[in-house]
Amino acid sequence: MKINRQKVLKVFGEYVDNYDSGDEKVRLKIEHTYRVSELCENIARSLKLKEEECSLAWLLGMLHDIGRFEQLKQYGTFADAKSIDHAMYGAEILFAQGKIRDYIDDDREDGLLETAVANHSAYRLPEGLDEKTRMFSQILRDGDKIDILKVNVDFPLEEIYNVSTKELRSAEVSEEVMEAFKEGHAVLRSLKRTPADHVVGHISLVYELVYPRSYALVREQGYVQQLMDFQSENQKTQEQFRQIREIMNAYLQRKDERTGVDMKEYKNYIFDLYGTLVDIHTNETKASLWKNMAVIYSMLGAAYEPGELKKRYKKLVHEEISRMKKEISHKYSNELLADEEIEILLEKVFRELFMQKGIEADDAQIRQIGVVFRSLSMEYLKLFEGVPELLMRLKNNGKKIYLLSNAQRMFTEPEMKMLGIYDSFDGIFYSSDAGVKKPSFHFYDALFKKYHLKKEESVMIGNEYHADIYGADRYGIDSMYVFTAQSGEEPSSLPDNCRRLKQISEVYCERGIF
Repeated sequence: MKINRQKVLKVFGEYVDNYDSGDEKVRLKIEHTYRVSELCENIARSLKLKEEECSLAWLLGMLHDIGRFEQLKQYGTFADAKSIDHAMYGAEILFAQGKIRDYIDDDREDGLLETAVANHSAYRLPEGLDEKTRMFSQILRDGDKIDILKVNVDFPLEEIYNVSTKELRSAEVSEEVMEAFKEGHAVLRSLKRTPADHVVGHISLVYELVYPRSYALVREQGYVQQLMDFQSENQKTQEQFRQIREIMNAYLQRKDERTGVDMKEYKNYIFDLYGTLVDIHTNETKASLWKNMAVIYSMLGAAYEPGELKKRYKKLVHEEISRMKKEISHKYSNELLADEEIEILLEKVFRELFMQKGIEADDAQIRQIGVVFRSLSMEYLKLFEGVPELLMRLKNNGKKIYLLSNAQRMFTEPEMKMLGIYDSFDGIFYSSDAGVKKPSFHFYDALFKKYHLKKEESVMIGNEYHADIYGADRYGIDSMYVFTAQSGEEPSSLPDNCRRLKQISEVYCERGIF
């Protein structure tokens, strides 16, 4: 989408001419708009977005506070709690009233623009946004927060908060706000009771920044440090702000220390599959599975009752694990491997179930049995939001993509093809083929040796701490951890060379370059 910046600037200028630019608050928002648009473009460029996408980020900055001017005119305040939700009102002006067409003729990004403008000041973005809309919404929210810090330094706080100097300098930070700040998240508007609460609330915006470039800008500008140097005549408040400085400086220090991991760009991206790229739930205990499988085996000449089939299946799995453990141990010079590192080939189990009834099944029948077993045990199977876009983005940027999955080829290969991601990978390793699985050193090593990968150029991405993060750390490579419903208990700490993700799209999209 082509954006005529000169036209946008002209239309915005004509719009704000309808308001008193001599009013300090109007001037504040005009200047804030220009700065936010520049910040949004800065962040977008740090993400290596295309030129048109950088212009889209810039446009969002120009549009985001359209609702502020009418809010001030009608209500005499910028306080949403005392007037209207300025973000929602801005979206209404632009889209319900059609003012967006004054700025751009192209309507292809209207949905994204409306969502980002309407939610730029919300405490949290709504669930269910597509990856692109979420990314641009986060860019806007970061740019807005960064400049709010500047506004609170450059303009008198008395005027921003509509209080007297005496009220401001004597106020305490309420216990609820102090507790929220210590918890490390933005302070809810509903908690703020005093003028000092509002200062702390603005400092806490730093916790919500998403992009590395945003943190760099906060550091460079220094406005959060100036806000934390808030001068109070109240001794209790002075002690509270001492604690606030200590907490926030430690937080920013941790962010600085994480920069090397967060900002590192890799050549090879190695993914886990289930729970990381694919959202799946299976249930191999349900009675209907074994009832139907018994019918299928019986129809093919291997007569089983459901309970008998289930019992024999489990026994054969256990026996196959024991056999494979000896075989793999011998392969790796009698190294003692844990059961959790051993993988079997389920085709052998399905075949043996036929053989124990005197039936010879061919390979095609075994594959069909596997597909039926898997489909009957499955509750649902789908890609996590943003996965196709992430894989495409990695490809478009010249990255190599590999799969290292604790999985049975007979199950997983058809599922990947059905989901449309099979051809996205430069190499695929299934544990059923290797005889070992994560966190085994040997499983990682097999992938690296086959494709001649270098450890310093590679990163493992997964949702399971022991298999993916511990395994990668033991092998000597960086990792990224994403917590999902399949992850089990979330670890309280991660290795120094591991980056914690909020969502899978952050693997490549949500990072910048200083």
